[in-house]
Amino acid sequence: MATVADLDEHEELVVLAPFEPVPLEGVLGAQGYSYEAVEIGGGDWQVTFRRQS
Repeated sequence: MATVADLDEHEELVVLAPFEPVPLEGVLGAQGYSYEAVEIGGGDWQVTFRRQS
């Protein structure tokens, strides 16, 4: 959460995880972030979070 707090307005946070981080999507979504989740193979996921305008 400290990393998210340090993001500039137009920066993105990219998370690579061995599962879709649904709880994190919910928490950051509630804080005004949109996200794009893509399964990248082998059960791994790339999720990009952006501040909504």
